[in-house]
Amino acid sequence: MSMTFTTFVTSSDGHEIEVDVEFDYTPGDPGQLYGPPENCWPPEPAEVEICDVIYIGISVIERLSDLHIDELEAKCFEYIDELNEQR
Repeated sequence: MSMTFTTFVTSSDGHEIEVDVEFDYTPGDPGQLYGPPENCWPPEPAEVEICDVIYIGISVIERLSDLHIDELEAKCFEYIDELNEQR
C-alpha cells in the first residue's frame, strides 16, 4: 500500500527541513506456528520501502545518507502506528 506523509529531517548544515516521504507499506503476518505442519508458516515482519523524499517539489532521496533513510523508515512505522490508533 502506497502512502505519503510529511515530516522533518536534519539537513547537512544542521537545519530542520520539512519533507514529504512517499513509501510502500506491507503489513506483517503473524504466521501459524501450531497445528499440523502442512498448515503452518513462519511469521513475517511488516516492511517499509521508501520510494521518494520530496523537498520543495524536488526529489532528494539520492542525497540522503543511510542514517537518514533508517530514520525515515522508523518514522514511517510511527506514522502507520498513529493511523492504526485512530481506527
